[in-house]
Amino acid sequence: MQLKALLIRGDREGSEQLRESLVEAGHDVVGEATIDDDLLKRVEATQADLLVIDNDSPGNMLLSQIRELESHTPLPVVLFTGEHDPEVIQQAVCAGVNAYIVDGGEQHRLATIVDVAVARFRETGRLRHCQRYSQLVLATGSRPHRPSIAGAARVHITSD
Repeated sequence: MQLKALLIRGDREGSEQLRESLVEAGHDVVGEATIDDDLLKRVEATQADLLVIDNDSPGNMLLSQIRELESHTPLPVVLFTGEHDPEVIQQAVCAGVNAYIVDGGEQHRLATIVDVAVARFRETGRLRHCQRYSQLVLATGSRPHRPSIAGAARVHITSD
């Protein structure tokens, strides 16, 4: 599956190698940004359906931007980092990171990492959809027509 990836370069070395690995894995890198850029605007401008971040230690500003993306324009997020702290990992996952890769210099695994992130993103979207439906049933006391959950997650992925 070919995705349109937006690469966010942080303070780690190897971002160029990561870009090359994305292309080698069959993805289209539609743009690059830094963690200081407005990620929501960059995602919307590039129509990216995958966010790949290369940052040594994800701080509050980055995690806040990922949360904002999650609420406005959800998409799979892969974070390559050097941060081992379990609290930071928990914060990143809660913010919307689907794959948190620590010291993951093995770029030959990138295709599998992206596949796992997309699968987790889709499953999370499906679970959120089911939760909203259940809350609606409980609030109204009736079972409205249940729409298909296949389109619950916003990723335009086609099989080649």
